[in-house]
Amino acid sequence: MIGHTIFLHNYRFIDSILVFSIEYRIKLINVVVLVHTMILHNIMNLLYIHQIQKLLNYTQILITIYFIYFQQLKNFWSLHLLMISVILRDQESKRIIKYLNLNITYLAKYMNKENEINVLLKNFLFQATNASLKLRNVTFF
Repeated sequence: MIGHTIFLHNYRFIDSILVFSIEYRIKLINVVVLVHTMILHNIMNLLYIHQIQKLLNYTQILITIYFIYFQQLKNFWSLHLLMISVILRDQESKRIIKYLNLNITYLAKYMNKENEINVLLKNFLFQATNASLKLRNVTFF
């Protein structure tokens, strides 16, 4: 119960940070890194309590922040590698990857960087799939 309370408190904190950073168009690189760290620490809880949609919502917001404000792709891929490799072990992995793919493709067209981003995306998904295969025999819960 205490763990769940702390977990929910962390996500309320993330909500407030993301709303602030988006509303005021502030480039808060340290804040985004903090949000990533908190998500990675709580990802097992997200999967455990079956809150996949909430995870996707945060991922979509983070993708938007990186593309529109930072134009920084390499850090995004490396920070999400663990997250995606864990998600790939879930039953809904195909739907989740399709969802992320659609969002990234849409943003790539918006930023006029479709070719560059598609190459990075294919490479990233290949790495994530390999990582998920290595993690299959690991027990998290």
